[in-house]
Amino acid sequence: MHICKIKCRISLQLTHQAGSDLLKLNLLEI
Repeated sequence: MHICKIKCRISLQLTHQAGSDLLKLNLLEI
């Protein structure tokens, strides 16, 4: 259970960072 929670948190952080990076790239392209 604890390992799954940690993995979920890490994956969420990674996806959040990737999403923010994509938003920044989109803003730069506009």
